[in-house]
Amino acid sequence: MKKNLLIAFSLFYFANTHAQQVISSSGNNLSGGGASVNFTLGESVIGSYSNLSVGFQQVLSPPLYAISGIVFTSDYSTEIYYGEVYLYYFDTMATEFLIADSTFLSGSGNYSFQNQPPGNYLVLARAENTMYPNAIPTYYGDTAFWAYAEILDLSSDTMGVNIGVRETPVWSGTGFCSGTIHFGIGSGKTGGNGVIPFGDPVPGIDVSLEQIPGGIIKAHTTTNDSGYYSISNIPLNTSYKLLVDIPGLPMDSSYTITINSSDSVATDLDFVVDTSSDGTAGVYIGYPLSSTEIRLENSGFRIYPNPNNGKFTLGNGQKLAVSCEVFNVFGEKVLSTIKINNSSLYFDISSQPCGIYYIQAKTENGIWVGKLAIE
Repeated sequence: MKKNLLIAFSLFYFANTHAQQVISSSGNNLSGGGASVNFTLGESVIGSYSNLSVGFQQVLSPPLYAISGIVFTSDYSTEIYYGEVYLYYFDTMATEFLIADSTFLSGSGNYSFQNQPPGNYLVLARAENTMYPNAIPTYYGDTAFWAYAEILDLSSDTMGVNIGVRETPVWSGTGFCSGTIHFGIGSGKTGGNGVIPFGDPVPGIDVSLEQIPGGIIKAHTTTNDSGYYSISNIPLNTSYKLLVDIPGLPMDSSYTITINSSDSVATDLDFVVDTSSDGTAGVYIGYPLSSTEIRLENSGFRIYPNPNNGKFTLGNGQKLAVSCEVFNVFGEKVLSTIKINNSSLYFDISSQPCGIYYIQAKTENGIWVGKLAIE
């Protein structure tokens, strides 16, 4: 045992004191007893051992595996031939999931990803929209939203990862809704003097209109280069929820709208994307700013206590002319107030149900948005 420990120590010593040189070994029967081993450093033999039981551990690269499947229409009756499939790393510590790989569908609806390391993944299929105009981007697990997708635990070659692409129904109506999606404060795009603009637009983001009740996706669109989206031909006398899907970012809040003959148009349904790593990352209902307004970051505003029972104070530490509005997670205004030249403002919305609310404070210097919880 002592001799074996001496060998291990000698190897450790030479490996660390001659890091730029190569220690090599030659011999036979290295895995069992009776081995004869010579250790050399460069051209010189630095040790020769025989009749020893020596164990060697080989360090290998992680194994690589394949994922494959077929993309079908929603009823699995027909293969989809035109489109693209994306492979996302599923990492619960990330603020948004990175694309590990992507590939085009073959002429038979097949796809495959080769040489992928072990880990957890999501698979998303996007049918080509000119060939399949009613198709919705769909994850493995046949859902339009990453939070409900089936997670692949890749530890071997995995076949049969088939996806039935969801589709929106053909409908007609006179309703219309629109909005924008921008990066928010957490995007890290800081402007001068400690302020951050409303943020750059986020193009190519999936927006769905879900019927309430029922949970059926009635329409789908994506944002353009300006972050703008719109949905038209919405049937009347129905309520809907707007849903935004960005892999890895939870949807903290949304809008619920009711389209009827007297109120058939809903605009300024804006969302803010926060990719910060401080635990606030997510998709939030947003508040549009004019071209002359800025969103304040280091403004000194704070909400206390928070969480609270619906009674709280908004403090700033300095006397400012400020107007405030409080919104629920559906974008509905629950309180509006104006206070001139005061360093704090008391609120009482204890009549509202428990949940998450947003307060928007507008001053001559810009707009600050804070989040509070009623428990």
